[in-house]
Formats: sequence, structure tokens, C-alpha cells
Amino acid sequence: MRSASVKRLLLAGMVSTLLTACSSPSVKPMTDPGYKPDTDDMRLRITADKLSKRIENSRYLYKNPEIQNYLNQLAERLVGGLQVGDLKLDIQIIENPDYNAFALANGHIYIHTGLLSLVDTEAELAAVLAHEIGHVVHRDATRAADQRQNAANIYAGFSALPLINIFGGLHMAGSISGYSRDLERDADHYAVGQLDYAGYNLAEGAEIFAKLSNATQGTGENDTPYFFSTHPRMKERVESFRMLESSDSKAPAQKKDPLQSSPATLFHDVTKETLVTYIELGKSDRADSLLTRLKNIEGDTATLRYYEAKIAQLKGEDDRYQDLLTKALTLGDLPEVRRELGILNYKNKEWKSAYEHLTRYLEQSPEAKDRIFIEAYLREIKEHKDTE
Repeated sequence: MRSASVKRLLLAGMVSTLLTACSSPSVKPMTDPGYKPDTDDMRLRITADKLSKRIENSRYLYKNPEIQNYLNQLAERLVGGLQVGDLKLDIQIIENPDYNAFALANGHIYIHTGLLSLVDTEAELAAVLAHEIGHVVHRDATRAADQRQNAANIYAGFSALPLINIFGGLHMAGSISGYSRDLERDADHYAVGQLDYAGYNLAEGAEIFAKLSNATQGTGENDTPYFFSTHPRMKERVESFRMLESSDSKAPAQKKDPLQSSPATLFHDVTKETLVTYIELGKSDRADSLLTRLKNIEGDTATLRYYEAKIAQLKGEDDRYQDLLTKALTLGDLPEVRRELGILNYKNKEWKSAYEHLTRYLEQSPEAKDRIFIEAYLREIKEHKDTE
């Protein structure tokens, strides 16, 4: 009698065959006994090494050793070690609010802070990570080059891209902009097998794709994160995961305790920084979603009330904006709240309150970059206040 794990893996293969014929059969996966890196592999790896160095020397790399170690430990659990074929996996973090993750031909995998901010469970994170590892194992950079028959152009174009364009919307290299639907499906089914191998619940892992689908509904083509540019629809991905899960109701044979009981808590600072970025970018809906997540972790705080006020301001809810700032002040005496209220009172010609808030702001922030401007406001306010 076959184990639950074996049955799931067999079903994964059947589903993969039904959905798509395997492309580029001449490019063997790294797990194949006859695998050897070819010329295309080596050329793509040289280019990937150059890009990795540029990323790692840039301001885009998010440096948090605790999170990075956790991601690499998770990859090790999914694969049974960080060595894949003749490559060693290396998981790093990109500081970018888009919901994205991508793998390069040299085994380096990058996950955006925006994607980490959506994660609740380790199974969700494992699903994304296993998918990207699948691209490395399947040598999808080489398969894509083989399909297009213009590998030389890919190498040249990839290495010539300015770093800002790579993260700003120029979709040229498959590993960043997404591969063909066939290659993406293959990576999905590899992920299903590795989640089962590592003892994660498939339905729980699929939840991340449902979240990603909900989070990107209504986005325009130019606003679509790379993770979705050519990936199969998220509903299709969720259904594939859930179909495999429902094939056998037994728990995975190798079920293990998670490495982190609450990844959302570990990613708390990442989520807060992403929320601030969304506010700065004027993305009120995404900011609202992350605010709810943060409230579930830390409760009602002065800082979160302040962020809620800024979101209300983005939505044009002026009365609610002022009310939330006032409530934030009752929870904590934050300088940014004092400044916002002071400017608001100034605009409303509420001179006494404006003077009180802006004076307190400068007391709290003696090195404030806008000190000269605030002092000018205070001189004007004092003149009005003295004549009242």
C-alpha cells in the first residue's frame, strides 16, 4: 500500500501532465542522474552572478540576519539541504513593496519585503519558496532561453539592465518577470511535492496565493507585480494545491514542527516598513490591509492610530483624519502626531492649539529637518495668538 506522500507525488505528476506537456525535454532537471550543466547554464550563471553582486551592493538588499537565516533554514528543510545539483541555494530579501519573489540561474533566490508582509504561516512562505526553488532545480532560465532560441540576446539584455529598471517595471529577464505558463506550472507542481516532503499542509500553503490574488485585484497592467506578469492565475494555483490535498485526508507522513510558530511576528518590522511605503506611494487599500494585520499583532497603539490617520488623509476623509490624530495623541505623545495636528490647527486658524503642538514637536525633535519652517510658522502663529 502506497504512503500518502507517494500518492500525492504521483497525483502531482498526473495533474502536471493534464495541464501541460513538459517543455524543453532536452534540458534535464538538476535532480536527474544524467544532469550536467551545459554552456547555456554557465553563461546564464555568469550573468546571474554579476546581477547578484549588483543587488547585494545596492540599497535594495534588506539586511536582517535573523530573517535571512530563517529563510535559508526553511529552504534547507524543503530540499533536504541547500545543495541542489552543483549549486548552493542562497535566499535573500529585496526591500520592495511589490508582492514578488524570483530565482536566478546561480541559485540565488530573492523575496520582496512586500510579499513577506502578507505571510501568516510557515506553510504559506514554504509554498512561495518551494516554487522559486523549482525554477532553479528545473533550470528554467536555460529552458526559457532554449524555447526562445535567442539566449545570447537574453544574456546581453539582462546584464545591461540598470538596477533601477529591474525593480521598476522593465520585464526582460524571465527569472524576474516570470516564465511561460508551462514553466510556472511545472514549478508549482515541484512546490507541491516539496511541501509534502517537508511535512507542510498543502491547503494552508495555498492560502498565500489566495491572498496574492485578492491583494492584486483591480491593479492595472503597469501596476502588476512581476510575480503575476506571466504566472498562471492565482485561482488555478490554489485549486491545484487543494486538489492534491483533498486526494488524501491523512496528514503528511513527515510532519514536523514549524521553524517559526508565528512568521507574521518575525516579519512585524518588515510589515510596518511596507505599510509606511504604501502610505508614501498613496496606496491606501494596501496600507489598510497591512494596518489590520499589524493591529492583530500589537493591538491599538499611538503609532498605528497615526498610520490610520494618514490613510484617512489619503482617502480625503478630513474629519476622520483629525479625529484619529487626536486619538493617537491620547495613546502616546508622538512628535509626528504633534506636527500633523499643529499644521492642521494652523490651517484652521486655531492659533493656540497650533502653537502648543508645534512647540512640543520641536522640543521632541530638536534636530528636525523642517525646523526652520516650523519656527517660521510659530512666529506667525505667535503674532496671531498675541492679538487674540
